[in-house]
Amino acid sequence: MIEQLSVVLESVLKKHNWGIYYKSSPLANLPVDGDAPIYKVNDVSYESLIDAIKNEIVSTEEMDDTQG
Repeated sequence: MIEQLSVVLESVLKKHNWGIYYKSSPLANLPVDGDAPIYKVNDVSYESLIDAIKNEIVSTEEMDDTQG
């Protein structure tokens, strides 16, 4: 179940060309020579997102098992 959910989520994000970024730090400053700085979106990798979701599902299931 967890694997299927993570595959579906990753597929949807890639299909629609969507991304997830760090809300606390959405832009990263890139080092350049010259006056004008260049920024890039500080995005979360798909692997990190999927791992976080899997961990959350597992911890929620463990919490449910201990309470019920």
